[in-house]
Amino acid sequence: MKNGSYYEFLDYLYLGEELAFEYNNTRFLLQGWTSDGVRIMELQDISSPADNNTPIWSVSFPSMKECADAFLKAPIWNGKPFEEIHSEATWVD
Repeated sequence: MKNGSYYEFLDYLYLGEELAFEYNNTRFLLQGWTSDGVRIMELQDISSPADNNTPIWSVSFPSMKECADAFLKAPIWNGKPFEEIHSEATWVD
């Protein structure tokens, strides 16, 4: 991961913190929160205002760890999970 440690990124991810990163010239926002006792994690493309911050990926589980694990394995980027593309991603804050 460029501009930061992948392991530090994972620490924030498992806490459900808001994370911004770029991959393939697209800026993403990943965030987690709790609603009615359920943990929710959502990924948005925030590259342009026209995107309207519509989620491109969302999941809910009893724990934030389950949400984070699902994100790491989801084939969001041309069939690849974040675990495979993280070295090409840039952490922005």
